[in-house]
Parts: sequence; structure tokens; C-alpha cells
Amino acid sequence: MSAVSKLLRQNDFRLYYQIPSSSENAIPIRIPLCLAYMSSAGKIYHFPIACTVDERTGKESWRVLYGDPRPSSFATLSALVKYHKIYSYMDPKTDTIDTFPVWKGAVIDFDEID
Repeated sequence: MSAVSKLLRQNDFRLYYQIPSSSENAIPIRIPLCLAYMSSAGKIYHFPIACTVDERTGKESWRVLYGDPRPSSFATLSALVKYHKIYSYMDPKTDTIDTFPVWKGAVIDFDEID
């Protein structure tokens, strides 16, 4: 079980940096920012968080890459977190509510250990 997984409850998420294992000697220039999510069914998912910068305006745009071809984007990381803490999706077949629509099968990385 990953360390971040131990901090989660159902329909909860945490942001974390994916630090390479200590067995690697190289120090990375960039460390990916990720989101760990526990579904209402108790399964753990890991999604990358992307930040892009508009070349023309220089403005940042943050989004969670959970499989949606057009995910919502936010001007700040704080706004992204606030949005996902407030809004949820409902599975129309089961009426189950999840922060991310994981029942659609659009999963980036599943924590098999949990």
C-alpha cells in the first residue's frame, strides 16, 4: 500500500509528488504532481496533474488527467482542489456518487495493492 493511500477515506483525495525510489542515483529535474483518490467502493486511483502555460498570455491552466478528453481546467491549483472538494459525479446506473467518474473505466493508474 502506498503511503498516500493510507491517508485516504472514501471519496477523498490527496495531492502528492511522485518521488522516484531511493535506489535511483539520479536526481530528477522535475517531479510529477499527482492526485490519489479513493472511490466510494474503496479502490485507490492515481491521476497525474498537468499544468500548461499559454504561450501568448503566460497564464497557467491546471487539470487532473483522469481520462476525460476535455477535463475542467483551473487558473490555480487551489481552484482545482476547491472544485473537486465541492463537486461530484453520479453513476446513473447505480446512483453511486464519486468525486471522479471512475466507473466509466477512464482510469490512469490503479493501486493494485489496495
